[in-house]
Amino acid sequence: MGSHAERKRRDGAQPSARVPSASPAAAHAHRESMPDGAAPAVPGLIRLQPSSVRAAAQTPLHLLPCEIQHNGPAAVSRFFSPAIRPGSSGPVVSFRGRSLHGEEVTLPSGYMGLVLREDKSEGPEDRTVQAIGTFSCFTLWGLEAPPGPNARMHRALSWPSLATAIHAPVAEEDD
Repeated sequence: MGSHAERKRRDGAQPSARVPSASPAAAHAHRESMPDGAAPAVPGLIRLQPSSVRAAAQTPLHLLPCEIQHNGPAAVSRFFSPAIRPGSSGPVVSFRGRSLHGEEVTLPSGYMGLVLREDKSEGPEDRTVQAIGTFSCFTLWGLEAPPGPNARMHRALSWPSLATAIHAPVAEEDD
C-alpha cells in the first residue's frame, strides 16, 4: 500500500488527468480545461477504485511478527487457520517451528480495514488499487507471548480516539 494517500472527492469522481509540474498559473489553466466534476490527479498518489470496496467480502486477517518474502496468494485457510488452537491467553499456533500467541484486535468505531491488490500500471505514477477484502478485526500475533497493550499496533489504533480528544472544542470554565 505504501505511504501515499489520495484525497477522496465528495462526489466520488476520479481524477481524469495529471497536472504537470509547472507554475501555479499553468496548473490553473489545466484545471480550467478539465471536464466538470473532474479534478486533476497529483503525481505519486494511489487511486482506489470505489466500486471494489462495495464488492469486497469480509476477510479474516492475521498480522504476523515476521517478514515473509512472498507477495501473493497463500493457502492460509488451508494450512495456517486449521492449526490455530485455543490457549490460556488466546489463540496459539506454530509457524515454522516458532510458537505464536495471538489476540483479536478490533478496529476503532467508524473504521474499516481494506485488503488491497495493485493493478498493473504503465508507470510508477499511475497506481490504482482494488479492495479484494475488508475487515473490522484481525488477529495480532506475537512470538512466544501475546503482543499485549503496549504493542505498536495497539498504540497506532488508539490514535483516532486520541486525535478526536485533542481536536475537540474545549469548554470554557466559569469563574
